[in-house]
Amino acid sequence: MPYANDDVRILPPDSTLMEKLGNVNLDEVFSSKTVETAQMVIANSSDILFEETIAGITQLESLQQTIASSTSKSRDVLPKIVDLSFSIKGSASLAGYDLVATIAKSLQAICEQLDPRSLTPTQLQITAWHIDSLKKVVSLKVKGTGGDAGVALQKELDTIEKMFFKDKPTPANN
Repeated sequence: MPYANDDVRILPPDSTLMEKLGNVNLDEVFSSKTVETAQMVIANSSDILFEETIAGITQLESLQQTIASSTSKSRDVLPKIVDLSFSIKGSASLAGYDLVATIAKSLQAICEQLDPRSLTPTQLQITAWHIDSLKKVVSLKVKGTGGDAGVALQKELDTIEKMFFKDKPTPANN
C-alpha cells in the first residue's frame, strides 16, 4: 500500500515478477518454482542496488566534508565525486529510484564543470545541497520521480544548474 504524506508518494518496491509483467500467465511457460526464484532475484537486486546507493551517498558526504575542510584536496576529490555520482545515478535508476538518479546526474554535471583550483563557497554549497537532497530522498525511500515534491525539487535543481551553467556549455546528457 503506498504511503502519502505532504504530497510525497512513497511506493513499496514491487517485489513480484507478476507486478512487473502485468497480466501474463507465466505458469504456461515456467514452473511456479522458477517464477518464485525470479521474484526473489528481482527483490534482492533492488535491495542490493539501494544499499549501494546509500553507501555511495555516505561516501559523497565524506568527500564533500573533505573538500569543505581543505579545498586544496579538491583536485583529487572532485573526480571521485563525479565517479560516485555516476555510479549512484545508475544504481538508483536500476532500482527504481528515479529522483535519486536525477539528483545524482545533476551533481555529476556540476562537478564535471568545476575547476578544482578555484572552488568558491557557493560552488561548495551547491554540491552540499545536492548531497543533502540525496540523503533526504533516500531516507524517505522515495521510489520513482517523487510525485509533486519530486517535481518541485527537480525545478529547484534546474534553477541551480541554469545559474551555474549560464556562462558555460550545458553538459552532455549521460
